[in-house]
Amino acid sequence: MPSKTRRTSKPILAIEPINADSDAARITRPHNAVAERLGIAILGGDYVPGDTLPNEDEASGQMQVSRSAYREAIRTLAAKGLVRSRPKVGTRVTEPADWNLLDVDVLKWMFAREPAPRFIADLFALRLMVEPTAARLAAANWTEPSFRELRAAMDGLVSHEPSSEAWQNADKQFHEAIIRLADNAFLTTLSIAITTAVRLTTMYKLSEPGIINNSTVDHLRVYEAIAARDGALAEARVKTLIETARDLTVAIGQRPGRRRPSTT
Repeated sequence: MPSKTRRTSKPILAIEPINADSDAARITRPHNAVAERLGIAILGGDYVPGDTLPNEDEASGQMQVSRSAYREAIRTLAAKGLVRSRPKVGTRVTEPADWNLLDVDVLKWMFAREPAPRFIADLFALRLMVEPTAARLAAANWTEPSFRELRAAMDGLVSHEPSSEAWQNADKQFHEAIIRLADNAFLTTLSIAITTAVRLTTMYKLSEPGIINNSTVDHLRVYEAIAARDGALAEARVKTLIETARDLTVAIGQRPGRRRPSTT
């Protein structure tokens, strides 16, 4: 069997304009732009585990940024578990098991291209583990003051079309409110990651022409179950809501012509 040779460092092209989904405040910082560019490349499969990134001098020249900006970008990626730097070895891409997939930036970078099917499956599996339980707890624990956030989110869903940004914001607020109503400190720590996943998968579905899934009625059913303090029903209805979203997302990813990353 031929021996496996380690990949050498790959070139990096100069930074292209950052996409419109990036926060304007973050775009103004060169190291954030570099981290985003490299993060998308790693998660999209341009770099695979074990690949060595260009050194500081080489990369800063290729990317047309300062050495300090590139160095700070590498620190950012290392903090998210995507790379590891060692003296005399350089900066190498780590194994996926080391990646902080619940980091908001990592989630966004994964969806900057066509996400891997395994990633989609695992993301929805996480939601199915967390959100139905949160809905059951929310039904038991809500108070009138705390319930107002969920009511406001439901009003937003009813008042707007699913393709609108206002509906997507209300959807994010709805799922966030349920986790907050659960009144569990450990669940609350997952709130940002879960709601970011909700927003990104919704945008992913809307990226496919002709696909608009109006799940407002399904959200309303969840809302009514929580309002009635029926924990079992709330749990079941959230499970149905997530499974429906999962099945549609998977179906979109399987459509001919969808661009796949090189990793699975």
